[in-house]
Amino acid sequence: MVEGMISVTGSAIQWLRDGLGIIATSAETEALAASVTDTNGVYFVINLAGQYCPRYDPYSRGTIFGITRGTTKAHIVRATLEGIAFGLADIMEAIETGMNVTMKEIKIDGGASQNNVLAQMFADYIDCDVSRPDSAEATALGCAEMAALGAGIYTLDNLPDPLIYDRVFHPQMTPEVRAANLKRYSNALERQTGWLKD
Repeated sequence: MVEGMISVTGSAIQWLRDGLGIIATSAETEALAASVTDTNGVYFVINLAGQYCPRYDPYSRGTIFGITRGTTKAHIVRATLEGIAFGLADIMEAIETGMNVTMKEIKIDGGASQNNVLAQMFADYIDCDVSRPDSAEATALGCAEMAALGAGIYTLDNLPDPLIYDRVFHPQMTPEVRAANLKRYSNALERQTGWLKD
């Protein structure tokens, strides 16, 4: 088993809502992000609590690069979602390189997984299919099924399939655009690394 943790994901959306007040609900982020075709050059390194896997930098802090007078809240919201996707892509690249594997599919769940724009960004930046079950809380469902097994309600032979997929997202981004965006994000990461070290 390999595990990679991003310190901030859904809480970055909460910060947009509670800290900046540019959204009223987390659900608004999908429509706002979809209202623009890109981030207009804005990159948000979402390390609001330092950086975990795969770079581990407790001195890292959240930074937003590329703001101009043309930047709107839609660009900031889209850059926030993209920052989450970049963080996951960073981990997946480390796994693929370190273990010499190629990801063909990942499965997602949780509240943020319901955001179609974010799920598509995952597929685009990891360059693999992203499957989303019809239950956003697959972890809780798994616990319930283990309890049902323990109580003798089900056996492994008649346990219902927990992974009925709501949607599968396929990569749509060209390799050239993906590489350019990942390179700019990598540059943003380098510029904010060790921000509080001195």
